[in-house]
Amino acid sequence: MGLAIVGAAAPAHAAKFSERLGRAVVPTFQSIELKLDPAQAEYSGSTRIELEVREPTDAIRFHSEGQRLHPVRLVHEGVELEVSQGAIADDVVEVTVPEPLSPGRYVLTVGFDHEFGTQPKGLYRAEHAGDAYAFTQFEADDAREAFPAWDEPGFKIPFQLTLTVPDGTIAISNTEVEAESAGDGWRTTTFRTTRPLPTYLLAIAVGPFDTVPIPGLSVPGRIVAPRGQSHLAGAAQEVTGPILAAMEEYFDRSHPYEKLDLIAVPEFWPGAMENPGAITFRDAVLLLDPDATTAEQRRRLVLITAHELAHQWFGNLVTMEWWDDLWLNEAFADWLGDKITHRVHPEFETPVRELRRTQGLLARDALPSTQPIRRVVEPGSLLMEGLGVTYQKGKLVLSMFEEWAGEEAFRRGVIDYLSAHADDNATADDLWNALDAATGRDVSGAMAAFLEQPGHPLVELEVEGRRVRVTQSRFHHAGADVEELSWKVPMVLRYSDGETLRTRRLLLDRESAVVELEADRDVEWVYPNAGAGGCYRWSLASDRMGILAARADRELTPIERVEFLGNLSGLLDAGAWRAVDYAKVVNRFAADEDLAVVPSAVAGLGNVRSAFVTEDLADDFAIFVRRTLWPALNRIGLERRSGESEIVASLRTQLVNWLGDYGSDPDVRAYARERTAAYLKDPTSVDPSIAGISLSLAALDGDRELFDTFRARFESAEVPTERSRFLSALGSFRDPVIVERALAYSLEGPLRSHEVLAIPWALRDTEPGRDRAFDWMVDHYGELAERLSPRRLAGLPSFGSGCSVERLDRMIEFFEDSARRVPGTERRIERVEDEVADCRRLREAEGPAVAAYLRSFAAGAGSTSLTRRSSLRRP
Repeated sequence: MGLAIVGAAAPAHAAKFSERLGRAVVPTFQSIELKLDPAQAEYSGSTRIELEVREPTDAIRFHSEGQRLHPVRLVHEGVELEVSQGAIADDVVEVTVPEPLSPGRYVLTVGFDHEFGTQPKGLYRAEHAGDAYAFTQFEADDAREAFPAWDEPGFKIPFQLTLTVPDGTIAISNTEVEAESAGDGWRTTTFRTTRPLPTYLLAIAVGPFDTVPIPGLSVPGRIVAPRGQSHLAGAAQEVTGPILAAMEEYFDRSHPYEKLDLIAVPEFWPGAMENPGAITFRDAVLLLDPDATTAEQRRRLVLITAHELAHQWFGNLVTMEWWDDLWLNEAFADWLGDKITHRVHPEFETPVRELRRTQGLLARDALPSTQPIRRVVEPGSLLMEGLGVTYQKGKLVLSMFEEWAGEEAFRRGVIDYLSAHADDNATADDLWNALDAATGRDVSGAMAAFLEQPGHPLVELEVEGRRVRVTQSRFHHAGADVEELSWKVPMVLRYSDGETLRTRRLLLDRESAVVELEADRDVEWVYPNAGAGGCYRWSLASDRMGILAARADRELTPIERVEFLGNLSGLLDAGAWRAVDYAKVVNRFAADEDLAVVPSAVAGLGNVRSAFVTEDLADDFAIFVRRTLWPALNRIGLERRSGESEIVASLRTQLVNWLGDYGSDPDVRAYARERTAAYLKDPTSVDPSIAGISLSLAALDGDRELFDTFRARFESAEVPTERSRFLSALGSFRDPVIVERALAYSLEGPLRSHEVLAIPWALRDTEPGRDRAFDWMVDHYGELAERLSPRRLAGLPSFGSGCSVERLDRMIEFFEDSARRVPGTERRIERVEDEVADCRRLREAEGPAVAAYLRSFAAGAGSTSLTRRSSLRRP
C-alpha cells in the first residue's frame, strides 16, 4: 500500500543556532520585567542585562526567538553607544558596534513584545475551568522563546523578575516577594534576586491559584493549584516534608533555596520540572482525589517529588556546564530519588519496581542504534534526546559503582563535590575526581567505559569444580552488527557448594579471568549478579541456568528473581535461550510466593506476546495467559482486603488488565462491566485502583452509547486523575466505527497538547491497530505538527514500530521529507529500524516453536473454566 498523503508537511519550526555563544561577552546579572495577562494573546516586557566584555569584540550575541525587539541600548560607564542589531538565526540576535568594545562592564537593555505560546514550552498560556493561566517550561533551550537571554546552562547568574499581572491573579516565581504595588486593575510583584541560576531553571506562573501550606519544611512551602482544586493537595502536603528531610540528611545541608512551591500545571508535557523554589508538576501527578487515590498514583507522586527535590542540590545548586552532562543531572536525581523513596516509603518496594523498568531499558541499550549515557551534544540538536538511557541506565551504573566503592564513601564524595561547586557549574569529571578522592578507588577510570561507550557487557561464566572462568564481550541481540567493546565490570557472585553459601567480589578488567572460589567441594550453582545491581547481562551453561531457575525461589531474593527473569529475556533476544523455555519459566515465576516478583512474569508474558503472538494465535495465547495468571489473582482476590500492601493493589490492576484483555476472560470482563456501571453512578463506590482498568476493559466490547458517556465524563471531569481514566478508556474501544470516532476526537475534541496522542497510541495494542494508528499519523501529520512540540514530533516515527517490515518501509519513506525531520527524528528512525529487525529475526527463528507450544498448551488445558472462581471475592 502506498503512502496515504504525500504532501502532509510540517509547519516551519524555528531552526536553533548551531553554535554556542562563546565567552567573549558574558552576563553577570539580569533583571526581567513582564506584563502578563493570560487572558490575552500577547505580552510585553523589557530586560536589563549587566555584561562583562572579556576580550575586544565588535559584536554581542544573545538568544531571542520570536520576540519583536525594540531598539537595543548598550551603555558603558554611563555613555550610550551606537549599535546596530539583526538576527543571525531564528533564535540569535547580534548587536554590532562601529569600533571594538574594550574589556569592561556594560549594560544591555532590550524592550520587546511577543505572543504567548500555545504549546507547553517557553512562556505559554493555558485555560482551566474557564480561567486563563500562564506558565513556563524552559528546559532545555526554550527560555529564549520568552525573553532575550544567554540561554545556555553555563551562564549561571542571579536574576530578578518583576511581573505585572491583572488583579485577582497571583504571580509566582523562583523566590519570595520583595515588593508589591497595585493600581489601574494591575498588580506588580517584584521578586527577590535569585541565587545564580541558568535560564532553563527560571519559572513563572500566573493565574487565579489556590494555595495550601506544606507543613514540616525547613523553608516556607505551598501547594499551588488552579482555582477550586486545593482540596486535591492533601497527599502532596503529606509526603513532601519527610522526603525533603531525608534529602537534607543525605546531602548534610539544608534545602538551598528560600522557598518551596509545588505548582500543579494543567497543560504540561513532563511529569515535573525542578525549577528551584517553584517546581512545576503535571496536575494529574500532584493533585490526587482524597477519596479515590490509588497506590500507584501515590507511589508516582512520591517518586517524582523525590526526583525533583534531589535536583535542588544536584542540577540546581551545582549545574552542568553543557548538555552533554544532562545525564548526570537526571540519572543522579532518579537514583537518589529511588533511594529516598525506599527509605521513606519502604512499602512501595521501589528497588524491585525500578529494576523491572531498568531491565526493559537494557533491551533497548542492546540495539545497534543505542547511544552512550554521556554523549556529545551539539547546539541546535534535540538537547534532551535519549532520556531513557539517561535515567534508567545512568542510575543503574551509579548504583553499581556505589556498591563497589562503598555507600558512605560514595556519599562523602558527592557532598564534597557539592561543596566545591555550589552556585556554579561543573562537569562529570569534577564529580569523578571527588569520588576518587573520597573512596580511594579509581571510580572515574572504572566508570568511564559504562558512561562513554554505547551498550553494556555480557559476562559468560564457565564453572569448573571450584573455579569459574569469567569472560566479557559486548551484549547484543541475535544478528545485530555492533562494535566490540570492553569494560571494567564490578561483579558480586553468590554461590554454593551444597553446604555453605558464599559471595565473591571482583572487578573484571580484562577480556577473561579465572577466579578461584572458596568452597569445600565443587560448586553446585552460582548466581552472577548478587544484589541485582550490575549493569550487565550474564550467561551460564544451559544446565546450570536450569538449576538456578529451579532453585530461584529458595536461593535468590525477590529482587534477584526479577533480575533473573529480565536477564533471561535478554538471552532470548540474543538467541542464547529458547523462547519455549522462556515461556515455561515465565509461567513458573507467575506463581512466585513473593508477589513483588509476579509483575516481572506479567512483563515476560508481554515479551512473548509482542514477539510471537500473531492474530491467529490470540485465542491459544489467551488460554496460556489465563492458566498462568489466575492462580495469582486467586491469591489476592478481586476486591481489596483490609490492610493489604500497596504492591498487592498494584498487582491486582495488572492481573485484571491482562486476564480481561489478552486473556479474554469472560468472568473478568463481566466484573469490569459491573464495576464500570457502579463507577458511572458513584465513583466512590469502586476501589480506585481497579476503576481505570475496569473502564478500559468495558470499552473493549463497548458500543457508541458507552463511548459517548465516557467522552462526556472526560470533558466534565474536575479531578485530573479522573480525566486521565476516561481518556485511557476512550482509546480502548475496538469497534471499527467507534475507533474512527475516537481518532477524530483526538484532534477535534478538547484535548490538551500532551493528550493528543493518547488515543492513537493506545490503538497500537494490536497489529491491525498499529496499521490504523500509523495511517492516522500520516494523514494528520500537518495538524499534529501544529499541536505538538518538536520534541514530540521527533517521536512520531515510533508509529512505525512493531514487526511489520511493510509499515517500517512506509514510515521511512514518509519521513524522507526534510520538512518532517525535526531534530531527533533520524535517531528515532534508527531505533525503530532496529526494533523491527529484532522482532522479525526473533519471530522467524522462534515463532514456529512458540506457536506449536501454545497450541499444544491450549489443547491440553481442556476447558478454560478453571476451578478458581469460587475463591474470588466478588462484589
